[in-house]
Amino acid sequence: MRPPGTRLRAWSARWCSARTRDRLVDPAIADLQIEYRDAIERGRRWRARWILAAGYVTFVEALAIHAAARAVRSRAEWNGDEGRAFVRTLAVAIASVVVATLLLLTPVRRSVPPAFMPYLVPQALPLTLPLAITLGILVGLRGRRALSVRLRAATLTLALVCSLISFATVAWIVPIAGQMYRVSMIERGGTFDTQRIGLIEMPLGELRQQMLKLTNEMRESGAGFYVTYPDRRAATARRYALAYHLRWALPCAPFVLALFALTIRPRTAVHWWLPTLAAFGLCIAYYLALVAGEAAGQRGLVPAAAARWLPNALFAAACLAVSTRRSRVLRFSGSQVEP
Repeated sequence: MRPPGTRLRAWSARWCSARTRDRLVDPAIADLQIEYRDAIERGRRWRARWILAAGYVTFVEALAIHAAARAVRSRAEWNGDEGRAFVRTLAVAIASVVVATLLLLTPVRRSVPPAFMPYLVPQALPLTLPLAITLGILVGLRGRRALSVRLRAATLTLALVCSLISFATVAWIVPIAGQMYRVSMIERGGTFDTQRIGLIEMPLGELRQQMLKLTNEMRESGAGFYVTYPDRRAATARRYALAYHLRWALPCAPFVLALFALTIRPRTAVHWWLPTLAAFGLCIAYYLALVAGEAAGQRGLVPAAAARWLPNALFAAACLAVSTRRSRVLRFSGSQVEP
């Protein structure tokens, strides 16, 4: 069995410089392998899986921050104003993630022991990352009449990294953290059902297998799946399908909202609280669309995939509409000739 991090080292040897491998990649992989091997030797397999998943996500974050910092420091490629704008966007996004996550976990602080709070952080991260990147763009890039290709590409790369981190979190870290939280609460004397595993604790592959199994059973029995059907099996099949497609659709929210934020960002000097309200409004609208799609999917009115991808489709269409209208306005203005 190959040690963890072998593929990461092979990938970094192809795409990263020797200096980056020596200072960042190799130390991170070495720490990951040591902690993973220590957990395996102690027989703590769930702990080992948690270390593996968290290590991969941390590696992506460290590499993204290193690339962003290197790009900002490069004076030959960035001017001072662009560098400050990107750093401001990144700082606002990071601060927003921390503050929003703490606020989201505040209602459960009294009922959950402090030692178990880290297990709940992965569940909040996919919900706070869209707000963070949207707020970072609207606040950090406000007042700029035009964005250079380099600054726009760096911002979209940051949004893509947020989406990748969100996907890794919902696909691997959240199931492991949920399992560890349940086991820890049981050992502490909680009232959890030890024989029942919730949907949040299922890995992505297992959730897909269960969804396909239930779907095939419904088709073989001739019962309706995407229509309102009183059978409990249909409701269970739709619930599994909604949970599966959510893990694919929700991580796209940071990138989709970042595209929309770049389209509608204020190009004149405004107070910071105005784009802040706009960012919160956009995220609330996204989550309301997500809830509406879930309600329609649970009732069988629309397929589960359509219900979960509805918010992304709506914001992508709105982004395209706003961009098309703006380009038409600019082209019309440019064609006017003074008499």
